[in-house]
Amino acid sequence: SFPTRRSSELTIPKPTVGFWESLGTSLWAMVDTDGDRFPGLAKDLAVTGGTPAALAGQMIMTAAMFAALAVVLFVILAVEGFHLALILELAATVLAAAAGAAMPRPTMHSKAVERRAEMREAVAVMCDLAAVLVAAGEDIDAALVAGAGAGAGWAFEAVRANLASAAGRGAAWTSLEGLGERLGVDELVVLALNMGLAEEKGAKVRDALNTQAKTPLPHAAS
Repeated sequence: SFPTRRSSELTIPKPTVGFWESLGTSLWAMVDTDGDRFPGLAKDLAVTGGTPAALAGQMIMTAAMFAALAVVLFVILAVEGFHLALILELAATVLAAAAGAAMPRPTMHSKAVERRAEMREAVAVMCDLAAVLVAAGEDIDAALVAGAGAGAGWAFEAVRANLASAAGRGAAWTSLEGLGERLGVDELVVLALNMGLAEEKGAKVRDALNTQAKTPLPHAAS
């Protein structure tokens, strides 16, 4: 039932996030049935913790809002005596809906760029500490775990969770390589490969880690 005000006006509740996500789920199933058509989008979603259904739901919601605003504008103009051709109103409404649908994607991408920058900084810290520990005689995996425990924030937490899930299933670096590829963070992939080379071929891991730790971080990019 709807709550009532003293003036007996009805207050219509807003649709919940679940409503839009359910629509987004249906939309995503239609446009991405194999789940591999938009690799850049998949990486942005992974690094921001979003889901395709949630993003599609936001796109539908903002499209509906912009279309509704266009209709309200045309109604106001009509009341004031300004009338446009129906075809122009329909075209403008469609363009407004398209503009609304396009808004969530750049916003999410900007957040993804920021998160990747944070991960790059975390990787530099992990490389620096791991190099010191390896030089002191620590084994590669233990040095990596210690490096991941050296800081706070989502990036360190993501690496720690990844290493914990990979515990007992082989070298930690192989798990980190997959994480870097999934998040679109090349520096994490390079760290994993350096650790792997040291473990498999006896490469000088300390030099590799020191080099990566001291390499200036690139500017945030797409």
